[in-house]
Amino acid sequence: MKNTLTLICFLFFSVTTFAQSSLILNWDKHKSSIASAENLLTIHNTFYKFTDSKIKTKYWEEDSWHKKLGGLAYRFSKSILLDNQADWLVHIHQHEVFGHGFRYREFDLKRNSYNLSLFPPYGSGGGFALRGRSDYPRFFGAHENIATSMGGMESASVLSERLRNKWLQSGQIHYRESLLFLSTLHDCTAYIYGTGLELDDSAGNDVNNFLRQVNFQYGFVNEEDYQLTINDLAQRASVNLVNTFQFFAIYTYIKTYLIDGEKNYEYPIFNVGKTDWLPSVRFGLTPFGSEFIIENFLKTEKSLTQIRLRIGDGKLDKAYGGGISYRRDWTPKLSINAIADLWIQPSMQLGGEELFDTKEGLGGRLIAEIDYQFNKKYPIGLFTQIGYKTTGFYPGEILNKGAIARIGISLKAMN
Repeated sequence: MKNTLTLICFLFFSVTTFAQSSLILNWDKHKSSIASAENLLTIHNTFYKFTDSKIKTKYWEEDSWHKKLGGLAYRFSKSILLDNQADWLVHIHQHEVFGHGFRYREFDLKRNSYNLSLFPPYGSGGGFALRGRSDYPRFFGAHENIATSMGGMESASVLSERLRNKWLQSGQIHYRESLLFLSTLHDCTAYIYGTGLELDDSAGNDVNNFLRQVNFQYGFVNEEDYQLTINDLAQRASVNLVNTFQFFAIYTYIKTYLIDGEKNYEYPIFNVGKTDWLPSVRFGLTPFGSEFIIENFLKTEKSLTQIRLRIGDGKLDKAYGGGISYRRDWTPKLSINAIADLWIQPSMQLGGEELFDTKEGLGGRLIAEIDYQFNKKYPIGLFTQIGYKTTGFYPGEILNKGAIARIGISLKAMN
């Protein structure tokens, strides 16, 4: 298998090691999914680098079948008993506290509570969030309720996206990031499939609540009359099963870690002249239904360009958009990322002291992201995102219009 992969890479790909990615600790007003994803990934990275320094992936030369089998058993047991626990705690906190919880905070709810359990065999692996109360009589718009129901799945997807961005910057995947990526990418996929198989029919099922609320908003009250069904979601969510980075993550865990006992995988990437290119596709939920996100990533020695297209399912309403991010290392100390998105979306019903409807049609967001390292010897820097968005849905951002301000510190990740 290794020789085959090498031949494929030689003929069709270039394997490139890019600049180190940054570890971010940042803050914004609502403790959003975007800010929290960076913070949790930094905590996760710090934890696994510490455990890697104390616990080896390989303790003997695996030069015979029984030694290899022993190594496989050891590494798989380590995954179950230690690694998965850290991955799950990051995942469940992102889903509950910074997914549902982010929407609660956005809607001025306080004293929210959460119940989180460790992953088996130490716990049930479940969790839930309970909304608190506002300090004033607050009305909740229909689209706010929909966004709250889908908020956990949306937030998990945001974390997988931020992790993928770090891979794009570094050009490699550490085995301890592979399962975290797979679990957060497929948080929505697994939830939808499980709901379709009736594995969870509780009142707190996010997918059932999402389907009920989004269909009701368009006048379809009875389940047999739903225009957007669980089968629709299951069929469309299957696009996550062909996500490019999913295959890299699977290879990293199975081949690089379990079989070889190594830590890092430098994934292959298409070479087009002086530019490296990778395409990918994802599935997501919106307050208007579901969407496909088609992405292309273009990498040069000093820049990374991301081009994305969002296509709504059109079952209940029309929504689509697109965007571009251009990150460039201007100096060894300074990186700037310019982010722009535009969308065409229906009107949303939002709340507050009274209900109101937003304008339908064109909207967008514009962000300048700066990562400045003060000193090479002590690679601590300033991280900030400053921008503005109009009313509209974008994963991890507030629904209403407003300024975007995130500030914190960055550390250069050491591979």
